[in-house]
Amino acid sequence: MAGKQYQEKSHTRCILLATLFLCISNQNPAFSNSPTTASPASASPPSVSPTDTNPTKDTSATPTPIPGTHVQLIAPAGYGPTGGRFTGLINKKNGASIMITELPAPFSQTQAGFTKEKLAERKLDLLSSKPMSVQGMMGLYAELEQAAYETNFQKYLLHFGNETISISVLGTIEKLANDKDKEALKAAVLSATYNKKASAPSLVDGLPFTISDTTKLKRWHRLQNSLIFREQPFDEKAIHRPVYVVAPSIASLDISDKKAYAENRVSQTVHVINQKSESTKPVEIAGLKGYEIVVTGQDHKDQSPMMLYQTMLFGKKIYYIFQGICSEKDRAVYLNEFRMLTESFKPKPED
Repeated sequence: MAGKQYQEKSHTRCILLATLFLCISNQNPAFSNSPTTASPASASPPSVSPTDTNPTKDTSATPTPIPGTHVQLIAPAGYGPTGGRFTGLINKKNGASIMITELPAPFSQTQAGFTKEKLAERKLDLLSSKPMSVQGMMGLYAELEQAAYETNFQKYLLHFGNETISISVLGTIEKLANDKDKEALKAAVLSATYNKKASAPSLVDGLPFTISDTTKLKRWHRLQNSLIFREQPFDEKAIHRPVYVVAPSIASLDISDKKAYAENRVSQTVHVINQKSESTKPVEIAGLKGYEIVVTGQDHKDQSPMMLYQTMLFGKKIYYIFQGICSEKDRAVYLNEFRMLTESFKPKPED
């Protein structure tokens, strides 16, 4: 029984990471794909066969290493650095992008975040999916659509990994883009491979901000340009231990009612349900104004009392979001820790 409970807790952590990835990638106003021979979308992730390899990969071209990742791919013409907005490549002419995300979680568990139902929660419409192994690793390829910023986007997703890592390569482009550009983006996504010899990605290099550890909460993992903090050492068998995330927005947004936007954002935190607002107050940190919100609620799985802390700070073009979650019984300690982390934040100059 103890082993089963541990697996369930580990599974929940992996789904949280995958959900966070979807939340971050959802901010990017570009992702894509054109229909091919993929099977109709299903409610469950496809089972993966070792023979389901990528038949379209160009083995003659030289792959481009993506800085900050172990991934390399055949970059299409016109794609280059993102200027620190996210990990991947961008085509500044048509706005198309390729986003790379590495998760320290087993593929066998993270794939559960890519069902039609889970994707729909993030306003992503799964058109089709099929198994596709990459270098002998389990994987899946999916085609999606999304409506955002009054524009429809097409997305190509290659998600693969093993029992220690999961890698997502996500391409985005406007649905009305020409077929040639779509096919080039799709080919790039499908060309992705994992380079074991690449240097381990830095936790801080290239981030658009700085932030300091506290006595209890330390930097644990980087996901795109977000940082996740947790206790060190961390007890993998424990449940409801505190976690803190800081992330910049990817897209430039013109937000008129910033307070309402922050309140709406905290309500979208699916891991804390039955939320009750406790306090909302204006704050100013490192020259940026915003709002701190504290709510109480329940864990989405076992209904344990939880506390959710959020601060949003608004820059000229982007915003920064800070979220901390802990059990209600630990709030006396960790609400202060969350605030100390946020108060140590310093943004780097925006482009």
